[in-house]
Order: sequence, then structure tokens, then C-alpha cells
Amino acid sequence: VKRLAIVYLIILLLPTIATMAPTKKKWLISSPQAIAEDERAAGTFTKDWLRSNPFPGASSSIDAKCKFLKGVHNCFEEELEDSLYMTSAPEGRDVVAKILLEHAPDKLYLQIRINRARLEKATL
Repeated sequence: VKRLAIVYLIILLLPTIATMAPTKKKWLISSPQAIAEDERAAGTFTKDWLRSNPFPGASSSIDAKCKFLKGVHNCFEEELEDSLYMTSAPEGRDVVAKILLEHAPDKLYLQIRINRARLEKATL
């Protein structure tokens, strides 16, 4: 009878345990299950947005990349409006930044133009 009661309690508590924050991470207010669901939803949003706004490629013009950014951001804005600002969708700029970083070259050369007075102040 005791074993049956314990099994019954475990069956009742399993859904509750899955939705609780882990005890080792007391600062975490979401459950691991909720975090996983948010990540899945974010992935779904990202796939849908990229399907309607494909990345133009690393060698494309700045205008094409800006158009890509605007298209993804507009998808994010529409999702916010449709869900009344209660969405788990990732920020449009974060999606674009991740894609641009994936396609970035290993080395970049940066050219800075600065007047002599500012350069002298910076080196003092």
C-alpha cells in the first residue's frame, strides 16, 4: 500500500517537477521545459522569417543586406503586433546579426579616418 501511494504521488508530481525551476539555479525563474519551448519557438520564427527574407549572400551589396535586415525586422514587428507584445520570438536584429557573423570572413581590415587633433588626444 505504501509503494502504491508513493507511485501515485510521483505520477501526480511529475508534471509539476518538470515545470519547476531547478534547485541548483535558484536565480532561474523559468523551468528548463519553458526555456526549451522558447528556444524551439525562436527557431521556428527564425526559419519562417528567413524563408520569406532569404539572406542575399556574403558578397552582396550593403543595400541588399540592409533590405534583408529590414525584411526580418518587419517580420519581428508584425509578430509583436499580432501577439500583443507577448511573443517568444527573437529580436529581428539578433537573427540578422547571427547570420551575418556566420558568413563573416575570418579577418577584417578596419580603416579609421580621424583628424590629427583627435588622434593626438587619443594617444596622450
